[in-house]
Amino acid sequence: MTGFEIVIIGLVAVILMGYLEILTLLDNKRRYKK
Repeated sequence: MTGFEIVIIGLVAVILMGYLEILTLLDNKRRYKK
């Protein structure tokens, strides 16, 4: 693996984690309103 591939994989992992965190926060807000 080249350093470039490692950087891309790291970025994808960070984006996925952030996306999951945002989905969880939105889901919690929706539950809280009920």
